[in-house]
Amino acid sequence: CKGWPFAGHCGQEAYSPLNTEKLCNGEPCWPVAWTYVGGCTGTIAPTGSPIFQTLPAWELTGCPDEYVPDNPAYQPGDYVSVPKNDDNTYGVVWQCKNAQTYPWCQQESYAP
Repeated sequence: CKGWPFAGHCGQEAYSPLNTEKLCNGEPCWPVAWTYVGGCTGTIAPTGSPIFQTLPAWELTGCPDEYVPDNPAYQPGDYVSVPKNDDNTYGVVWQCKNAQTYPWCQQESYAP
């Protein structure tokens, strides 16, 4: 992905390197945002089995407040609940991570 002022296009579908439609003055748009650095062949070797960390079960009484999209009040360590089914009888509890990532907890596009 190219730097400013073109970096804002990198997440847009029209500028995806996979999009070959000629939408930018009769040419594909991706060269505006991306620099071709070469191709590759073959496959990537599989990695080892993933390691799962068992987290403690929710031990507090009841459920925390339900997640509210675009809530600027979420802070590191905050808990929210998300209903899992239509009758809200089974919920999932999520925790906002650390100080480096908590601003994402406040954005709907990163909702649990």
